[in-house]
Amino acid sequence: MKLYIPDHDNHMDFKLYGKINNCFGSHFLLDKDKWIFVNNRQDADIIAIHTQEFAPNDFSNLISEHQILMVMLLESSLATAMGNIENISHTKNEHKKTIYISTDAGCNDLRYIFYDIMFNRHKLFYTNYTNDLVNHFWSLKVNKQAFSLSEINKNLISNSKSFLIPNRIRYDQTYFHNDVKIKLDAFIKNNLSQNTYYYGNPFAENGTYLKPNNYVSKIMSDARYSPSDARYSPWVPIGDYYYDTSYVTICIESHCETTQDFDTFFSPSEKYFDPFMKGNFPLIFATPFAIRNLKEYYGFKFPNWIDYSYDTVINFDDRLEAYFNSIKKLSKLSLTELHTLYLQDKHILDHNRSIFFTKSYDSLYDKIEKNLKKLDWL
Repeated sequence: MKLYIPDHDNHMDFKLYGKINNCFGSHFLLDKDKWIFVNNRQDADIIAIHTQEFAPNDFSNLISEHQILMVMLLESSLATAMGNIENISHTKNEHKKTIYISTDAGCNDLRYIFYDIMFNRHKLFYTNYTNDLVNHFWSLKVNKQAFSLSEINKNLISNSKSFLIPNRIRYDQTYFHNDVKIKLDAFIKNNLSQNTYYYGNPFAENGTYLKPNNYVSKIMSDARYSPSDARYSPWVPIGDYYYDTSYVTICIESHCETTQDFDTFFSPSEKYFDPFMKGNFPLIFATPFAIRNLKEYYGFKFPNWIDYSYDTVINFDDRLEAYFNSIKKLSKLSLTELHTLYLQDKHILDHNRSIFFTKSYDSLYDKIEKNLKKLDWL
């Protein structure tokens, strides 16, 4: 299929890798040998646009009735659309042959395609980091060392902690999961002993950050900088040291609301994938049935000594309360007890990491081709 990508993110350097190396175009990186990239809109079978840069109607009147408009909704479309493609208001356009690509799963409409770029990103950067990824949107100001993997081998030392808690709060912004992070922050301060956890919240007063493997002071001189801060890259993994000396990762997923389609909605990100890859037991607050979906879709495993019953609670307030209760239960375990449980279930950590090596990449090209054939648009 012939693909045309308008100029997105023109602040990026396209000289080495062209349009497929920028924020938007990186979604086509893994399938670059399948797509036929064209420079003229008129020559394309598919025209891909990102809603952060273009509105669909900017193009709907500029393409022929035989061409397909592909709208990239990679910032949480389905959660706000309540599972119904017709409710995605900011993408409405007059072009009939329009497909929508999202990192959110849960819509059965053939025009809506779940693309698991978050899993692809982790698999690519951790298991197959090559020179092609240097200066990539997801590796700005870092290098291969940031994505290196050490053996999962926790040592119980004097500095060991029960929990690793990345909880970056943007105090200048108001959105749903940010407010939940503020509630988590208050819970932690009121219920956990400070010497039991590593905490990352760089934008707070006297904020703390969690260093990546390749920490370089000159690019992180701002005391508020965090590896999870998008100022240099939107995703830089927390360093191995924190994982080697902690056991459970506590974190708030980007999607933790109860959507109308809560039984099928699914939107995993690095909040889960990092502890799976780096070797911690995850205790993540997300949408209902996230744990179930992670088990069924990927095959990830979870220990039975963590109370994940909150995963099936539909009401948001009740689910958050159940989540906090789960943390309280774990906080009663000593480091010695946690280390014993780690040794007992280390096979779970090894298994979860192995999935990134054994599970195939999600192919956007193949999914689009399959759906377009079913729609009789090819």
